[in-house]
Amino acid sequence: MTMPCAYGRGCEGIAAFSGAALPQVVALAQSPEQAVDGAVSLLADAQLASFAETWNAGGDATRYAAALEALVAKFPRGWVQREAASLLAARVRSRTARRRGGCETAADFLLKLKPAQVAEVPLERNWFLPGGG
Repeated sequence: MTMPCAYGRGCEGIAAFSGAALPQVVALAQSPEQAVDGAVSLLADAQLASFAETWNAGGDATRYAAALEALVAKFPRGWVQREAASLLAARVRSRTARRRGGCETAADFLLKLKPAQVAEVPLERNWFLPGGG
């Protein structure tokens, strides 16, 4: 079984994990609704983890946000982390928009520093904001 995963690629590992875990989720459920919700959360969390791995390996922010939004739309009920994934998609989109607009956050600036440059950053004072002390 191939599942659409990280930006459209198949995720056989997720399918294998979900296939092995699904009977346990159903067995532990106290109602059919709880079983369905548990299965939905299991599948959605596995796909979310796959997206995060691709993103952390150097993925594209626009595609990551789109994949998160598609995942949120795909699982409209029963997914415990749905709201968090929706918020994450919005933050990724907003961060991408800020970068396009030329506005750089302190975090963006720090992430671009090379190891030798980090040693030059003044410690224990506000050096990033104008007038900071």
